[in-house]
Amino acid sequence: MMMKINQEWIKYIAILVIGITAGVVITSAFKSSPDMSAYDSKMELLEKRIDSNKVVIKNQDLKIVNFEKYVVKTDSQFVEQQNKINRLKRYYDEKIKAVDNASTAELNKSITDRYNK
Repeated sequence: MMMKINQEWIKYIAILVIGITAGVVITSAFKSSPDMSAYDSKMELLEKRIDSNKVVIKNQDLKIVNFEKYVVKTDSQFVEQQNKINRLKRYYDEKIKAVDNASTAELNKSITDRYNK
């Protein structure tokens, strides 16, 4: 959810920057001279900047999507490892309880049987 909010903010900020840049260029074009060729060249420059920013935004969106996929994959691997750890913990807890609850005779027999093989 946080990534999608940040992604939307990036788009809004980029559009705002483009709008402000366009406003400054247009106002400076009209203040400096009413020559239409200068105005047209500035508009073309603005269009190129806008197109360039659209490409950058698209690339950033793709990076965000790929990063989100990586986070999901890593999170699932983490959960899998946690489950393995919990299974091992339960297994060894059972073994320890069995040794704790065994009588001295059972322990002596177990050790003797193990090392006399």
